[in-house]
Amino acid sequence: MTESFFKIFLIYLLVGLFCSQLGYSQGRPIKIRISSSAHSQTSEYKVSEAQGFGLGAQMKFRLRQNLDLNLNVRYDYSFLEQNDVLDEWEWDYWEDTYIDFIPGAEPEIINKTLVYTSTDSIYSAVFDPTQRLQELKLSLGFEYSLPLT
Repeated sequence: MTESFFKIFLIYLLVGLFCSQLGYSQGRPIKIRISSSAHSQTSEYKVSEAQGFGLGAQMKFRLRQNLDLNLNVRYDYSFLEQNDVLDEWEWDYWEDTYIDFIPGAEPEIINKTLVYTSTDSIYSAVFDPTQRLQELKLSLGFEYSLPLT
């Protein structure tokens, strides 16, 4: 969880409390919905492991009889593991930046094994590339109810 998520959530909560003090709660209900989720991959195509979770909150304010204002905030966190991550995503940055400083390194071997040992066995390294995605989604919308009968 990031600190910014809690700040945004706190702002939404304070907006809800402020609106309730302005008289919105008198005959105009405020609805608050908290949700969470978890996700995982369904197949191992190009990825050996992918998981994540999400948290969200929605506040709904009644503006008129058939019109509501919706405020939504959602935080999602995902990560994935891949065997050939450097070759698969073609992340050449580390090759262009660091490979010249690693004596005797062969990028095609390191990209596959993620392990390096120098020719004189003095230096060695194990690379652990990590892929993560953090999303903070904010939305504002209106909901109109139209009775059919």
